[in-house]
Amino acid sequence: MNSYKAALPLILLLVLSACFGPRTYVLRHEQVQENEYVRFQPPNGDWETFWNPLFTDSSKHKEVKAQEAMFHKYVKGATYDMWIQTYPFEWMPIDILFDKDGDFEARSKYLSNTPATLARNKEQGISYDKDWTTYVQGLKCLGSVFSRSHGGVLKSLASKNYSITCGYYDKNEGRRILRIAYTYRHAGGMLRHQKDKGVPEEQLITVEQAEAWLKNAVREVVASIRIKNLDRERMQAEGLLHPNKAFKSGPY
Repeated sequence: MNSYKAALPLILLLVLSACFGPRTYVLRHEQVQENEYVRFQPPNGDWETFWNPLFTDSSKHKEVKAQEAMFHKYVKGATYDMWIQTYPFEWMPIDILFDKDGDFEARSKYLSNTPATLARNKEQGISYDKDWTTYVQGLKCLGSVFSRSHGGVLKSLASKNYSITCGYYDKNEGRRILRIAYTYRHAGGMLRHQKDKGVPEEQLITVEQAEAWLKNAVREVVASIRIKNLDRERMQAEGLLHPNKAFKSGPY
């Protein structure tokens, strides 16, 4: 399965937890309070922020730590969500993330044509699904994007769901995962966001503007990310650091 499909149970758990977490509003250029594993700045603009608690899995007789910050924003015509997540490798054991010669595109091409993936895409109405290789602070990462086809009144709803999944070595805990997910939902036709019911259509942003705005926001966040306790020596020894590679927010 593709990375977003493998992550679905985790995503649901984190999102549900985030919805009940404490909320704050993040102002332009304000530094988000750093957690145990990473520090970063939010994208420019006012974003509502949800903080997830620390998870503990006592069934494995050890503390399993996963932390997340979720950002939400509304503009006329679109809503945006972004998640910064970090958790143990066991929660998403994608070995290729730690293979210096790993070919993410070949992996994606193979997985996208398996019967299980084709059946799942059909069941979930996924009409577009693509992976690409990108880099976050020198880490080689797997990018994924998918969208669903909509019919009837939902045909005026456009959305895309992106994720960037990176593997790294923590000096104290070994393999960990850094994941950045971001999505937009544009509704500017018969279907409208509740706040847009009385807004003239010409005042709503377009789908193209919504996607461009989101990609610019995630670039700002990625540029500010700093991973704590990153085991650079081990990463370099295993050929997993690429300091001169640029981040790409999408497959194009």
